[in-house]
Amino acid sequence: MGALVTVAAGAVVSITPTAAHAEPWPSGCKDGYMSPRVGTWARCASGAGYVRAIAKCHQRDGSGQKTVYGPWKWVGKTSRAMCGPNWIAVGHTHTIKH
Repeated sequence: MGALVTVAAGAVVSITPTAAHAEPWPSGCKDGYMSPRVGTWARCASGAGYVRAIAKCHQRDGSGQKTVYGPWKWVGKTSRAMCGPNWIAVGHTHTIKH
């Protein structure tokens, strides 16, 4: 009886499908300031997935700061994070997802 259970369990494992090959993560990603520092941009050159620009913004009079996120964009498209009127971009980065 023990040998039969082992064979049956082995059969189940052998017919279980394997995980599909995953597409590569976004790569060749760059980000920077828009001119004249009204926001930031981000873009990835290859892979599969999405990129989003992130801007660190300060009010021009120095009274506040905020972080702004651009929309998620497919690889090959540009995401833009806009600071808004009376704000200036002082930091730029990006994030990616599959």
